[in-house]
Amino acid sequence: EFERIMGSGPIELKASKLQLWGAGVPINCFKPDDGSAFVWDPSVKMGVAGDWLSSPSIEGAWCSGTALANHLAAAPDQARGL
Repeated sequence: EFERIMGSGPIELKASKLQLWGAGVPINCFKPDDGSAFVWDPSVKMGVAGDWLSSPSIEGAWCSGTALANHLAAAPDQARGL
């Protein structure tokens, strides 16, 4: 589904890193002016999700990622959170 939405072929993972949650709790949260819990720039097909865009918690991270996924499925040509 990701490949269909993005209009690309298979994606090759270049790198990954696991960070323990205790070190990942943000001190400050960024709140985009449009109220999004994520950032999406369709001009470069790049999105960002995380608890620092929603609320500093596991739930905030989940909600941010889910909101980005839903936006990509519904309106991938519309910028959000910029």
